[in-house]
Amino acid sequence: MDESGTLPSDPSPVSGTPNPETVPGLDASMPAEETPRASASPAPAPGEETVGNAPPSAVPAEPPTTPAEVSAAAAAISETAAAKAAAVQRARAATERKRRARDSHHRQSLQARETIEGKFLDAAGLAQGTQGAGDFRKAEALLNEVRALLGSDLPGSPGQLLIGPDRRACWDRWRQVRDALKRMRDRQQEQDYQALATPVAEVIECARSGDPSEVMQRVKELQGRLGRARLRRGQFEELRQRLSEAWQAAQARITAQRQERSRHHDEWRARMEGHLARWRVTLEQKRGQREHLLRLTARLEGMEKSARSEDFAVQVRGWLQGTAEKLRRAEASIAELEARIRTTAKRLGGRGVGARAGGGGATLPPGSPGEPRDEASPGPPPDDPPHPSEAGS
Repeated sequence: MDESGTLPSDPSPVSGTPNPETVPGLDASMPAEETPRASASPAPAPGEETVGNAPPSAVPAEPPTTPAEVSAAAAAISETAAAKAAAVQRARAATERKRRARDSHHRQSLQARETIEGKFLDAAGLAQGTQGAGDFRKAEALLNEVRALLGSDLPGSPGQLLIGPDRRACWDRWRQVRDALKRMRDRQQEQDYQALATPVAEVIECARSGDPSEVMQRVKELQGRLGRARLRRGQFEELRQRLSEAWQAAQARITAQRQERSRHHDEWRARMEGHLARWRVTLEQKRGQREHLLRLTARLEGMEKSARSEDFAVQVRGWLQGTAEKLRRAEASIAELEARIRTTAKRLGGRGVGARAGGGGATLPPGSPGEPRDEASPGPPPDDPPHPSEAGS
């Protein structure tokens, strides 16, 4: 038997067990082969999300066996947790920003709705406490303003700030106020029309036969009421046309009366001028008669003084008494004529007593000596009717 062969101390080439004398740690090929297999699926970076429901590959497929691998795995896990925490923080911050923006939008919408509601209250107050057509126009202007605000697309306008429920509520309120204002306006227009229709009919009737000056005064008063009334355009035009007809009828009657008065005045003036002409002729005659009587009086006084008998003196004194009476009546007639001529001439705007009548204004020639003849000339004519304007015609 050949005793050559392997030594007992050599490891068996066919044995699968290691040499019990092998020093641990010297076989370095095993970790070197495991490291590349672990790095084939690296851990996700911080903040990355893995696909699917599988957890991220933060550690090697096989558990780490060295302190370096353990440290690297722990660091990867820490970075993954930090990334998750940061992602959660960012999500919470975004949610908080959205909530704050939503709350701010709600507050702005509420403020805009309160502004719109205030305008609705103002419009409703104007409609309920109206004193004229101007208040209805103001209320309608407020509604138009609200409609423009709701439909505006300018930044910061209520049309951009209102959210859906508030916007719908504002539009519903706008329609309610508009309809209420329309009903109120229609009712008030009918009341104002009925309140004006009756007096307008009365003034039209009065314009046909009544005092035209009073008619014009009443038309002015009704025109003022018509301007303050709340009427539809057709109602306003109807009443205005009827008042215009009454005004024109009264004005035509006043024009006719003026023409009639002017004709009467011309006739009166012609009569007065004729009277003045006669009175001035008579005045000149009376003045001449007075001069004659004065001269006769002086002559009779001389005859009385030179009378040779008492009987003749008594007769002369009787003549003197008759002459004095005639002189008194002549002076009274002269004074009356002068007063009438002065008054009439003043009313005519002409000259007074000193004016002479043209044509037939001859004076009486002085009377011859002897006993004066009795006054036989007629006195002044009676007073003429006064001027129409002074009599109130």
